[in-house]
Amino acid sequence: MLPMNTRKHRPITVVAALTITATFLVSLISAATAEEALCQAANLSDGQPPSPSLQAVIDAAETSDTVQVEGICVGNFTIDKSLTLLGKATDAVPQPTLDGSNVSTVLHLPGGEGVTVIVSNLLVTHGAGFTVGRFQYGGGIHNIAGTLILDGSTTVSHNAVMPGFGGGISNEGGRVVLQDSAEVTHNRAINGRSSGGGIYSASGALDLQDSSSVTRNKAHRAGGGIYSVEGSAALSDSSVVRGNRASGGGGLYNVFGELTVRDSSKVRRNTTFVRGNGGAGIFNFSGTLRVTGTAVVRENTAFSNGGGIYNFRGEVLLRQSASVTENVSSSSPRTPFAQGGGVHNGEGTLSVRDSAAISSNLALSVEDGVIARGGGVSSIRGTVRLNDQAAITMNEADEGGGVFNSEGPVIVRGLATIALNIPDDCVGCDSEPVASTLRSRFPASVY
Repeated sequence: MLPMNTRKHRPITVVAALTITATFLVSLISAATAEEALCQAANLSDGQPPSPSLQAVIDAAETSDTVQVEGICVGNFTIDKSLTLLGKATDAVPQPTLDGSNVSTVLHLPGGEGVTVIVSNLLVTHGAGFTVGRFQYGGGIHNIAGTLILDGSTTVSHNAVMPGFGGGISNEGGRVVLQDSAEVTHNRAINGRSSGGGIYSASGALDLQDSSSVTRNKAHRAGGGIYSVEGSAALSDSSVVRGNRASGGGGLYNVFGELTVRDSSKVRRNTTFVRGNGGAGIFNFSGTLRVTGTAVVRENTAFSNGGGIYNFRGEVLLRQSASVTENVSSSSPRTPFAQGGGVHNGEGTLSVRDSAAISSNLALSVEDGVIARGGGVSSIRGTVRLNDQAAITMNEADEGGGVFNSEGPVIVRGLATIALNIPDDCVGCDSEPVASTLRSRFPASVY
C-alpha cells in the first residue's frame, strides 16, 4: 500500500505534467506561426530565392523589377528607382505588411521625376514620418517628385506625424494615384500646424480613382483627409472622402490649387472641431473647386461656417447633377456664429449651373444671442450665380433660409430657383430676378 502522502500528490503531478506539455505545444505552434509571419522578399524578375531583408532585395533590383513581399517586413525602406512592390497573402499573414515600428516613414521615395513606384496589396503601417528640420513628412509614405501608385486593395493605416504634414502620405511635387479600392485610413497629423491627416500634397497631383477612399483621418490644423497646396487633386469613379476631422477642411483643404470632385464621388460625414475654421466637407482657399456629374457633398458638420463647403476668395462651380445636401453649420460655446449650412462664400464666386442643387442644409444656432444665417448659402462680399435649372431649396436657418447675402450680387438666370426654404428664401438678394423666376415654376401659394 502506498503511503498516504504519495496518493495525495499524484493528481497534482499529472496536472502539472499536462500543463507543461500543453505549454510546450503552444510554444511550438507560436514559433511556427512566427516563422511563417517573417518577412520574405523575392525579386520575381531575376528568379533569386527569397530573402528576409526587403531593403537588400530592393537595392539589388533593376529598374522596373517586381519585388514580391510575404509576411511582415519591419523597418524603414528607401526606393530610389522605378519598382513594383507586390504583396502576396499567406495563411499566417493574409495582408502582407510593411511596418515602420513608429521610427520613421515606412517608405521613403526620393527617386524624383521619371520614377514610378507601384505598391500593390500591401498594408503600410506604424510609420512616424521623415524628419526635415522641425517637421515630419509622410508617416506612411514620403514621395518626392516621382509617381506613386497604390492599387490592389493597398491600405495606408495607423501612421502619424508629430508635428508635420501627411500622416499617411506626403507628396512633394510628384503624383499620387489611389486606384482599385486603395485606402488611406486612421492616420494622424498631430500638434501645431500639422495638416493633411491622410494625405498632404504640395505642388503635386493627387488622383483618387476606382472606389478608392480616404477615411477616418485627423489633422490638428487643416485637411483632416487631404491637404493640397498649389497643385491639383481629383476624386472620380465613386471615390470617397469620409469621416475625417480637422480644425479647417475636415474632408479636404485646397489652397491655391484645383480640386475636382466628379462622377459619383462623395465627400461625406466629415467634421471640423469645436472652435474650428469651418468647411467640414471642403475648404477652398483661393483655389478652384469643381463639383460635377452626380458627385455629392453630404452630411458634413462644421462647428463654424460652411457645413458642406467654405470658399474663401476662390471659385466654386457646381454643375450637371452635383449636389450639396444635408450639411450643418452649427454654433457652439466656443464659436458664436453659424453661417452657410451648405456653402459659405467669403469674397469669392459661387456658380451653380445645369441641374445642380444646394438643398436640405441647416445653419443651426444652439447659443443664446447667436443668429444662424444662410441655411443653403451665406455670401459675404462675394458673388453668387444660378443658371439653367439650378436650385437652392428646402434649406433652413434663423435668417436667410435659402441665401443670406451681404455686400455682393446674387444673380439668378434661366429657370434657376431659390424656393421652399425656411423661414425665407433670400436675405440681401435683388428680389426682382428671384421673384420672377419663382413665379415661372411655382404657384403663388409658395411665397
